Amino acid sequence: MKVCVYGAGAIGGHLAVKLSQAGCDVSVVARGAHLAAIRENGLTLVSSAGSVTCHPVAVEDPAELPVQDLVVATVKTPALAGIAEGLRGLSGPGTAIAYCVNGLPWWYLSRVGGGIETWSPAIRRMIERLETAVGTERAIGGIAFSANHVDAPGVIRNSNPDSGHYLFGEAHPAGRDACDALVAALRQGSCAAERSERFEREIWKKLSLNCVSGPIGALTGMETGRLLTYPDLEGLTRAAWTEVGRLAESCGQPGAMVSLSEMAQKAGRHKSSMLQDFEAGRTPEIETLLGALSDLARARQMAIPALDALLALTRARATALGLLPATPAPAPAGRLAGE
Repeated sequence: MKVCVYGAGAIGGHLAVKLSQAGCDVSVVARGAHLAAIRENGLTLVSSAGSVTCHPVAVEDPAELPVQDLVVATVKTPALAGIAEGLRGLSGPGTAIAYCVNGLPWWYLSRVGGGIETWSPAIRRMIERLETAVGTERAIGGIAFSANHVDAPGVIRNSNPDSGHYLFGEAHPAGRDACDALVAALRQGSCAAERSERFEREIWKKLSLNCVSGPIGALTGMETGRLLTYPDLEGLTRAAWTEVGRLAESCGQPGAMVSLSEMAQKAGRHKSSMLQDFEAGRTPEIETLLGALSDLARARQMAIPALDALLALTRARATALGLLPATPAPAPAGRLAGE
């Protein structure tokens, strides 16, 4: 099976190594020093099980690669709109695309929002470009419960004692076989993976972690397990967690949330991806995580004051650090909900 991992960073690098171990014909799209290191020395995964190195074909321009059986997109969500044409070039009539990214999948947003006008310009652009370029028929959603970071160019470090696990679910029945094939390949590469019959419910479980630990971690610098048990933050974390749960319920997913204590136990000393982005000077996933929830709350006339406060603070912090342009932010959901 020809598999291209588009964005071989922390999660993408982990998946690329596991798929290589399964015997897949793996290529990766990367850039900069990371790309140069992969080309020269291969892609290395360091974990509790030891160290393993694979040697995928590594390119910066996906046009250098042939049509794939499967593409696994693991770029940050702000970059998804920009890779739409690259995904199109890698796709043939039978190619499936798995999006293993944070936040609500783009194809799910198009279903629950009540219309494209629900979303901010950045999210609208992402949905429209991907829908036009590759569509939803063979789209697969992916959720990573695996703590990885880029330790050095070409080196991925996994900090889970058991390497973590992945959940997948197809957006359309036509993607079922490809989803099963991806799960089977990862299992063959000694990676815990499964297809979920209730994938949309699982999305909200992960989002409850992303939208609580992500912004608070970025603002405080705390590791996820610590901030979720820090006494002075208890009120804020619980309020934000409750608001995500209310939005999940409004989308037909009541009781989908993981408890805060369970989240803290599983997260341990891992830094959230948003905190890693802040520390590395990368564009953080603010609009596609918190911004999407604010858009959804506005459309449903729901007040989410804790999430709105975190959205405003992370936008301001990212702008002050030069990670976001200094442009006026959309009105928070609470104001349009009658506050």
